[in-house]
Amino acid sequence: PVAAASIGQVHRATLVDGRRVAIKVQYPGVSDSIVSDLWSMRQLVTYTGVVPPGLYLDRVLEVAREELLEECDYEREAANTTRFKKLLSPYTELAVPAVVPQLSSKHVLTTEWMAGLPIDKAAAEGAIEPAERDRIGERLLWLTLSELFKFRFMQTDPNWSNFLYEPRTRQLSMIDFGACREYDAPFAASYLRLVRACADGEAQREAILHHSRELGFLTGEEGRTMLDAHTR
Repeated sequence: PVAAASIGQVHRATLVDGRRVAIKVQYPGVSDSIVSDLWSMRQLVTYTGVVPPGLYLDRVLEVAREELLEECDYEREAANTTRFKKLLSPYTELAVPAVVPQLSSKHVLTTEWMAGLPIDKAAAEGAIEPAERDRIGERLLWLTLSELFKFRFMQTDPNWSNFLYEPRTRQLSMIDFGACREYDAPFAASYLRLVRACADGEAQREAILHHSRELGFLTGEEGRTMLDAHTR
């Protein structure tokens, strides 16, 4: 394999028509083991008392279960990939691989091979000049804000290995769309109000707290120390 992770391996191949592809193959039984492992974790932390009260352990584990099982569904990832390819098609400096549907299934995903180095590795190896680093940073910031406030559909795995940089063409490619989430318009509008309040600093403390509660980031039960940390 050219890459391996906790739920599968990625292999490089060439199809009979000459296309170079990446084939992601899931380990057998991964989804079953996720449910079992999370149940075991819950039992462990509950009986040992290592997690203090008030940290909403059940909700944290439920969200983890939902997201990890979604990442195990390669049919869903194929749909996410195709959706992102369409959303970013007008922006030629950002590339998303095409899915090969006839060679994909719930546990196998075949996509176009994307050339390049993980963006953090390219930066560390000196493959990116300072001005080019600024351009890439600007485009990644634009992408993040566009995903949340324009597309309202976000790739939620902030792993630098999911962004590839090709020095020859200055192309940025995105890969791995297993973790994606859709947001409705009211959430995006509330989040933008929170961002604006945070940008204005502690002078907007009450606005920050109000929007944070509105979005569910705070419950209303936090103490003064927690609220001070949240608004600074």
